[in-house]
Amino acid sequence: MKNVGEYDFFSDNPVKEFVGAGFHKYRPCWGWERRISNASFYLIADGKLKFTLHDTVFTAEKNDVVFLKSCDTAIIENEGELYSSLYYIAFNYDETCDLCISMINKNTSYRNLFKDILDSHLSKAPFSKLKITQLFLRLLYGLSVDNLHANKEYMNVSRINAAAEYINVNYYKNITMSDLSRVSGYSESHLRRLFVKNFGMSPQNYIVEKRMEMAKEMLLDIPEKNVDEIADLLGISSSSYFCKLFKSKNGMSPLEFKRMNINS
Repeated sequence: MKNVGEYDFFSDNPVKEFVGAGFHKYRPCWGWERRISNASFYLIADGKLKFTLHDTVFTAEKNDVVFLKSCDTAIIENEGELYSSLYYIAFNYDETCDLCISMINKNTSYRNLFKDILDSHLSKAPFSKLKITQLFLRLLYGLSVDNLHANKEYMNVSRINAAAEYINVNYYKNITMSDLSRVSGYSESHLRRLFVKNFGMSPQNYIVEKRMEMAKEMLLDIPEKNVDEIADLLGISSSSYFCKLFKSKNGMSPLEFKRMNINS
């Protein structure tokens, strides 16, 4: 697609970080594939645009700020029935190698920083180049910190989910905090704290909940098994303890639960 109304905001290259900047307009239901050879910011001026990268697809709307690392190609498509448009700032900055893709940022301050960069360049006011440099670095720093926090949070959730999945698969075993610590890579105390934060219960309670969930399935799917056998399949050595746990969670004994559900 031919770029409509493209122009260079930074023809005099006011700071070394900038490679260039411009404006693109997209016809309804039209897309354009472009090589992203430099890290770049995009401010959606109008409409709704879909970004397709090699492993990610997301949509940005008017006033959203998007940050992309350099990549082979990105397809940008107009998702609406009217013209969509965006401003972009491409730059070359060493520290961006530590950034991951930051899809969409709806933070108003970033949007205002982007606009201030463009306005400062067009104003040609005294010291505008110095101001542009300051604004750009504030924008880059803010998104860098946001990405760092987002990636850390994602890793926390991923590692805690690995511990939960270990419980889901091995609920019938004697699972210890040491086992879960090894799976997640966290210390036992840190794992317990993050587990409660993500699941609203301790790992030990999660194990009990999983066993009671499986107990109901077993009571109905293999009705020929008695309570002692079900308890053994769940990794609970005492059938009386199993019955006590089951009743505390379900308000009835395992036999009452089986009788009520099988007969119905």
